[in-house]
Amino acid sequence: YNAGSTGNVTVTGFELNSETPSKLEVDYGTLIVGTGGNGTLTVSNGGLVLSDDMDSDPVGLSVGDGANSTGSVLVTGLEPNSGTQSTLEVDYGATIVGNNGNGTLTVANGGYANISGNDDNEVSLYIGNDTNATGSVTVTGVANITGDFHESELDVYNDGLEVGYNGTGTLTVANGGYVDLEGSDSYQDGITLGYNAGSAGNVTVTGVEPDSGYASELDVNDGTTVVGGYGNGTLTISNGGLVYSSGDDSNASAYVGAGNTSVGTALVTDPGSIWDVGTGGSYSLVVGLDGTGNLTVANGGNVTIEGYDDYYDAALFVGQNS
Repeated sequence: YNAGSTGNVTVTGFELNSETPSKLEVDYGTLIVGTGGNGTLTVSNGGLVLSDDMDSDPVGLSVGDGANSTGSVLVTGLEPNSGTQSTLEVDYGATIVGNNGNGTLTVANGGYANISGNDDNEVSLYIGNDTNATGSVTVTGVANITGDFHESELDVYNDGLEVGYNGTGTLTVANGGYVDLEGSDSYQDGITLGYNAGSAGNVTVTGVEPDSGYASELDVNDGTTVVGGYGNGTLTISNGGLVYSSGDDSNASAYVGAGNTSVGTALVTDPGSIWDVGTGGSYSLVVGLDGTGNLTVANGGNVTIEGYDDYYDAALFVGQNS
């Protein structure tokens, strides 16, 4: 709680006879990991942590909440006999990784995190919220139980994902990890890298897990992918990583350099690396809307754009207003 303090919580195990996981459940109020000192929450071996904030607090989970604090959440592994995934679930209120301090969330070795709460900004997950905050989310690895593969997975349902809202945010999907975003069909409800001026958002989707053959994957459904909102955004797809940007009914599927103070950079590199951009509502991909946008496709990378049969509803705009 206070500066210099350290708190550690571990939720682990699954009782096979009753099929009951070890569980930590927060029904009212916010679950905070690291508010003034250092906090660590570990969910392993089929354990379950549920933040079910029914008092309508706008924040369900905050990791690295206070200034100078450090918060760390690790969701890792499965119960080997039943195959039950270690699970973190936030049903009400937004999740913030790096609120005013330093926050990390790692989903690894077949772990699972489900973020379905939100706030009044129509955001479900912030990574690097405040000006001085640093947030990092990593989804990595595939668990193998006698040939039955379970990918590490992060699902963000209901509303949007902000990587670097006012601070610095990083999202890494690696070694067969999977991130699925299911918004509610609006610009805000997709993913933004570097939302406000002065912020920085970085997303890397890289690698294929060799045993399962699972590619690292980021799916953006029913919302826009924005690389550089009003801040700086960088998207890197490499070593066989996959990103799918489905778009919404009223905006482009993806912008690189959207706002007038933004710098957006997207790199798709190496064989098997793919950025698949859907049709959206008006354009598919805009590189340089009002800001500076840079798109590089190199070393066998692939960008696929699904366009229209209408000149004014172009598949690709380069330098639309900038």
